[in-house]
Amino acid sequence: VEQAVTMEKTVRDRSMTRLLYFISGLVLGCEIGRMAAISEHHKRKMLDPANVVTKDRRDKDFGTTTPVESTLFTRSKFPLPFERVAGGDNVEYMPGHKTDVYTPFHDYLHKNGIDTFPPTPTDLGVPLLHIWPAYFEGYHNHWHRYIGKKVVFMEIGVQSGGKIPLLRQYFGDGLTYIGVDINPSCKMFESADWIHIEIGDSGDPEYLRQLQEKYPHVDIFLDDGGHVMDQQRTALRYMLPHVQPDGVYMCEDLSTSWGKGFGGVPGADHRNRSFRQDTMVGLVHLTMDWLQYHWVKGGVMKPAKPDDLNELWVDQKDWWQSIALNIKHIHYYNQMIVYEKGQPEVPYNAMTVGPSIPIKDTGVHEPVQWMPVLNRLSQRLKWED
Repeated sequence: VEQAVTMEKTVRDRSMTRLLYFISGLVLGCEIGRMAAISEHHKRKMLDPANVVTKDRRDKDFGTTTPVESTLFTRSKFPLPFERVAGGDNVEYMPGHKTDVYTPFHDYLHKNGIDTFPPTPTDLGVPLLHIWPAYFEGYHNHWHRYIGKKVVFMEIGVQSGGKIPLLRQYFGDGLTYIGVDINPSCKMFESADWIHIEIGDSGDPEYLRQLQEKYPHVDIFLDDGGHVMDQQRTALRYMLPHVQPDGVYMCEDLSTSWGKGFGGVPGADHRNRSFRQDTMVGLVHLTMDWLQYHWVKGGVMKPAKPDDLNELWVDQKDWWQSIALNIKHIHYYNQMIVYEKGQPEVPYNAMTVGPSIPIKDTGVHEPVQWMPVLNRLSQRLKWED
């Protein structure tokens, strides 16, 4: 009897095991089928004529610009800096994500994004790019003028190396890439004569000085490193003045100014003393004041001179002028700041020919004859030629 009971229990256990295996196989098969369906759905969606950004569609939506030699992109089919898609239509470059500025960076993600097509064995050699696509518009706005030219691009934060091929495709074979990272593994990307990988801490002023000596010419500098407050603020102080007089300095991921783990101040803004003094966004706000230093003393019509403000920014006395006197524009994007270097013109007010209208009403309101005015200006300017 005991043997019969034991045999019955064994048979029951084996049946239960087979049933569990069957159910597991069924679930696994359904999951594989679901993933395949999702993949096929994404492929059909992206290949749908309504969604695919084809050559003809870009011709229609964006018009053309002067073609520049390239490797991957048909650059003539992308908008110029600060342009928008014709008609205000948004282009879906990734499933569920649209843009009104389809740049080459959107195109790169559209054709290589893991959400667009599942990876294949042929993709295994392509370095992974992990990025906020919201940066793409800023990239194109401020880097476009370097396409097809020799450009030295220095970046803090190499990580998986995904930005290297993207930049090469965008700028062309005139690119020299200098990547700075604290991880020695990034040396694996230094396998071409146009790529240089340096290992070090971007928060160390002495190390940054060494970089300056080794690479005296930098056209574009991008801080995409550790995102810690000391690193971002130190890089801005030492590397922005080092960038070429007509170059570009960028810092990404400014959200860490509110991240406690990065030295940020959660829930604060410029009214908070620690936020102003210790975060990258606080320093960005200060540089905006430096850009406007002419008016800080209160002379609305009389610009101040740089030395008049040294007592105001005592802690930055040794470097604030190097920024204020060499920055033409500051562009603030979501999570990203851009400093366009150049030779700022000393502010002054000017007037053209023509009668001056008094501030107070004189009671005389002769209508302006616009056609003679415009004809006279057209003859003088000859812009149509």
